[in-house]
Amino acid sequence: MPVGAAAVNRTDVPPAPAGVLGDTRRMIVRRSPLGSLLALAAVAAVISGSVIALLGSGPAPSGGPLTAATSLPRSPPPPSRAPSRAPASASPPATPESTPGPTPPAAALPVLVGAIGDSLTVAVNASGQLGDQPEHSWIVGDAPDDGVLSHLERLRAFGADPAVVTAARPGAAIGSAPAQAAAVVATGRGLAAGETAYVTFELGANDVCAATLDDATPPDVFAAALAAAFETLSEGLPRGSTLVVLSVPDLTRLRTLLEDVPEARALHRRYGVCRSVLGERVAVDGARDRIRDYNAALASACEALAGSPIDCRHDQGGLPSGSLFGAVFELDELSALDRFHPSLAGQARIADETWPLSPWAGG
Repeated sequence: MPVGAAAVNRTDVPPAPAGVLGDTRRMIVRRSPLGSLLALAAVAAVISGSVIALLGSGPAPSGGPLTAATSLPRSPPPPSRAPSRAPASASPPATPESTPGPTPPAAALPVLVGAIGDSLTVAVNASGQLGDQPEHSWIVGDAPDDGVLSHLERLRAFGADPAVVTAARPGAAIGSAPAQAAAVVATGRGLAAGETAYVTFELGANDVCAATLDDATPPDVFAAALAAAFETLSEGLPRGSTLVVLSVPDLTRLRTLLEDVPEARALHRRYGVCRSVLGERVAVDGARDRIRDYNAALASACEALAGSPIDCRHDQGGLPSGSLFGAVFELDELSALDRFHPSLAGQARIADETWPLSPWAGG
C-alpha cells in the first residue's frame, strides 16, 4: 500500500481458500495518497529517525488468465538530459523546456471510481498470501511494482485523483448488487455539477457456485437483482458517468485445466470449492448453460441503458476471447494457494483486457 493510503483493518483469514468460501468484508472508501504527503512528513519530523515498516506481500506467481493479451507496459521515465554548457560569447541560456506528460484523453476524467463485485475484484489470494487484497485489484489496485497496472493507476497517470469506493467483497453474489450499487451512488451524490464516475460491475460466479446446480441462483432471480442494481446506478450516478460490465467467467474450463493436477482437485474437494461446477458428479453442460443465462442477462441489462444518463459498456460485444467468459486460463495464471482465483499476473491480464472498454483507452 503506497504512503498516505488509508489502512484497512481486516479480520484474520482462516487457512481455507477465500472467495466462494469467504463472506463479507467491510466496504473500503479511499482517496489517492497525494493529499496526505504533507501530513506524513510532519509526523516523520516528530518521530526523529524512526521508520515504520509496512508488511509487504510475498512473491507472486507468474501468468495471467486471459488469452492472447499483450500486457500494457508502464510508461518509462523520460531520459535524463546532461546540462549544456554555453560558449563564453553566447547569450544567457534559455529556460529549458519541461518534459511533456501523457497526452490527456478526450473524455473528461472521473472524480469517482466504484468497484462492484466479488473475490475477483478484491484480488483474493492474488499475491501468494491468503485473503482479499484490493491493493492488487485489476480495477482499484494501487500497490507499486506488483505488475498490475490497474484502471485506477492508469487514470492517475492521466492526472486524475478520484475517490475510490470498493463495494465488492469476497463471496458476494448477485443478491448483493443493489446494496453495492447504493454504496457507490451514495458517494456519487456528493459530486459537483459536471463531475462523473467510473463504475465496474463483476458478479455472478458465486451464483453458479453452489452445492449443486439446483441450488444455483435461478436466471430470473439473477435478472431481477441485476435490474434493481442497474436502476439504482442509472438514476443515482451523475450524467455522463460510465458503467463497465464484465461477463461471468466460464468456470467449467477449470475442470479440463486441472484434470492432471490432483493436488488442486484434492484442494477443491477438501474445501468444497464451487462443487456445482468442479465437483465429482456435475452436469457440465448445464453449468455452462446457466453461466450463459447470466451473461445474457448482463448484456441485455447493459444495452437497456442506451439513452440513459450513463454510458454502459459490456465485454461480450467483441471477440469471445476478449470477454471474461471467453478467457482461457493456464495453471500458472491461477493463485498457487487455491487454483481458483487469478494470481497477480492474472489480475494484470484482466486489467489489460478490460481497459479498452473504458472511454480513456485511446488517450
